[in-house]
Amino acid sequence: MYEMSKLCYRVSEDDVTRARNQMKSSLLLHIDGTSPVAEDIGRQLLTYGRRIPFTELFARIDAVDAKTVKRVANRFIFDKDVAISAMEPIQSLPDYNWFRRMQDLLATLLDYFSLSLVLLVYKRSCIWRKKAFPS
Repeated sequence: MYEMSKLCYRVSEDDVTRARNQMKSSLLLHIDGTSPVAEDIGRQLLTYGRRIPFTELFARIDAVDAKTVKRVANRFIFDKDVAISAMEPIQSLPDYNWFRRMQDLLATLLDYFSLSLVLLVYKRSCIWRKKAFPS
């Protein structure tokens, strides 16, 4: 949740450049035989209705910058409802409102103070919640 919220506020050009290079190298490494090439062509035909050349695909990837990432993150991530799933007994899981408050708190702190926070979620109990919100 924190990493997703962070995209709305702080994205460095270095991170975006690293992600662009990783995506381009991943695309090139994926095309290593006839089956992956056929799969790629089929996927592009279904998605775009045509085969996109690598030069155009790389130009689209290179067009993404930190401003674009922030804009898209603010549109799709900022102040959106969160989905919660649990595999363990849920008695110690904080309620939905707690997660929303934490999302808002992280957004506020990142926006105004540019602090780096680490949210530790414990597997069975949330010690911080018990200290902050005593029964």
